[in-house]
Amino acid sequence: MKAQLFQWFNKQGISFFISAVLIIILIGATLTFYSRQVISRQKEKSMLAQQVILDLKDMTTMILLADVGVRGYMIVKEDRFISPFNQAREAYVPFIKNVEKILAQQDYQELDSMIVVKADINAYMQVMDNMYQLTKQAQLEEAQSILYKDLGFGLMQNYNRFVAKVRIYEQEVLAEADYQLNLCVTLITYTQWLLILLGLPTLVLVMVRIRKSEKSRKELFKVLDESNKKYIFDSSTEEKGLNEENIIESIVQNLRQALGFIKRITAGDYQVAWEGIQDTDQTANQENLAGELIQMREQMKRVKEADQRRLWATEGLSIVAEITRKYQQHTDQLGEQLVMHVVQYLKANQAGLFVLTDGDDLQN
Repeated sequence: MKAQLFQWFNKQGISFFISAVLIIILIGATLTFYSRQVISRQKEKSMLAQQVILDLKDMTTMILLADVGVRGYMIVKEDRFISPFNQAREAYVPFIKNVEKILAQQDYQELDSMIVVKADINAYMQVMDNMYQLTKQAQLEEAQSILYKDLGFGLMQNYNRFVAKVRIYEQEVLAEADYQLNLCVTLITYTQWLLILLGLPTLVLVMVRIRKSEKSRKELFKVLDESNKKYIFDSSTEEKGLNEENIIESIVQNLRQALGFIKRITAGDYQVAWEGIQDTDQTANQENLAGELIQMREQMKRVKEADQRRLWATEGLSIVAEITRKYQQHTDQLGEQLVMHVVQYLKANQAGLFVLTDGDDLQN
């Protein structure tokens, strides 16, 4: 089991870890993009929730300022005491509209209560304006009768209940936004740690495999260089270091030269020579491809020369046989033709033919 696991890890382990790192990077990129969207949305939600809380606080301040301003004017009857009411009467309207708009964006379930509160606040502002106008017109008793009714008490009760509910809702929105933000940060942090835990070992493994591959490649080219010299051709030149391009070029050049050498021998050219071979290389190239091809060339050259001599002799004998057959009845012509054709065939300058006869024939 351990051997199989080690064999799998040696063959596919790096590919597995690299694939895992790539997947984690893709997941991290996706989470980062998603987190940016979530963070943007949650920040917007947080800002809206905080804005509602601030607007409600400011709106409460405006109601209190309006009430204080009218009461102060009723007591002192000076214009400077009514200025808070005048300020609040103009300033509270944007706060109400903004709160109502944001709550609508947030899909607040009790938005109808906002309508009721807005109507109550508008009505109370109108009541305080009537009190101010009556006091200004010296109708203080009528203004005091309205004051004694304490219409603001019911308003503030309803308003405070509304504000409390809205604040609770906005606090929940803020809490959810914080939770989503923390969740995104946690996911990104875990992804980064996972990437570090897998990425660093993978990087180490890749570096080890690269060094191992580089060592194996050097050994391979060393074997190729030695095989090239041993089995193809050894130029006996000393090279410092292993130049991979030179080794490949040398192997290709030697194979190309061997192919050309064989083609020329096949075409009958026995004078072809192996380029680059020197007298000092003869010993080193006796048993490799270059040496065998040279020996084959010499052997084929000797066979060709023997065949040419044999053919020359056969053709010469056939000529002599033909002349002998043709002139066998005429000795003089036979001798003359033999001498003439032999001289031509041998490319000799001259030739002689001696005829041996008996003594009686010589005397006659």
